[in-house]
Amino acid sequence: MRRLILLAAVLLAAAAHAQPALRLGFPKMDEIAQCGRLLAGAKEGPFRLEPDPLYQGLLSNGVLAKAQTEGRTLAIALAGFFRLGQTKLGEIARPFIFRDLAHFRAFARSPLFEEEGAKFPGLRPLALAYAGTTYPMSKKPLREPRDMGGLKLGSGGSDLKAWKTYRVMVPLNRMGGALKSGLVDAVLATPIHAVRLGLADAAPYFNRIEIQHQALAIAVSNDVWDGLAPKERQSLVAWARGMADRCSAQTYEAETRAIEALKKQGVTIVEPNQRAFESQRPDPAEGAGSEEGKAFIRKVQAIR
Repeated sequence: MRRLILLAAVLLAAAAHAQPALRLGFPKMDEIAQCGRLLAGAKEGPFRLEPDPLYQGLLSNGVLAKAQTEGRTLAIALAGFFRLGQTKLGEIARPFIFRDLAHFRAFARSPLFEEEGAKFPGLRPLALAYAGTTYPMSKKPLREPRDMGGLKLGSGGSDLKAWKTYRVMVPLNRMGGALKSGLVDAVLATPIHAVRLGLADAAPYFNRIEIQHQALAIAVSNDVWDGLAPKERQSLVAWARGMADRCSAQTYEAETRAIEALKKQGVTIVEPNQRAFESQRPDPAEGAGSEEGKAFIRKVQAIR
């Protein structure tokens, strides 16, 4: 009996090794790459994953475009890539669409995410992972919404309309220079990026005003998804969600450490009047480009 059990285990291992591998694509960008390394090191997944260096040299959009055309790929990228497919799911890259992390997690597990994900061309989104929250780092403390009025706010995004600020497009790697030159009064950055970019000297105030909860998408090419039986699809989604949770926890812990690092660098952590900011919370649907997009945002906001 023991020999039979040992033989069965050997055969199962051989079968798993013989299974065609999926290319694992992710850009070399901070938390995306860290999540990619977690997936690459996972032993319990339904597929063998082989990191592809040709993918990893690309930006997020390039990774997904390559995955769409070449197939047999598991890819990771910032959720902004959904805009490439011109689907309603692209709206989740807007500021203020998620109330908090609990709301983000609820959406990531919702039928709405699955329904809209099925419409994306060439790829099937499986799970969303937390990639950090952007906050304003500024030259003066921001305690009330009125403190934001007239503020020149540097942001890499294009959809920010908040509390009578003036948005200035500033690439992430130029935020420190924009602050020092006076081009902007504040910038939007995650705590992790704030530490990496050395923003402490130029922006001595970190204001706990949550602007955007960023997401990473784990997606598989349609040629793989279409070839799976229903139970195999369920197993793949369950595995992807578990890995997304691990990626999220890793990012959250790194974010907590980053805030402590900012404190040690002399940055003041400002606790604003959250009730006042919440009462004047911008409506993300106002920036949607279509009525369908607005309706989708309303559905997201209705999730509890």
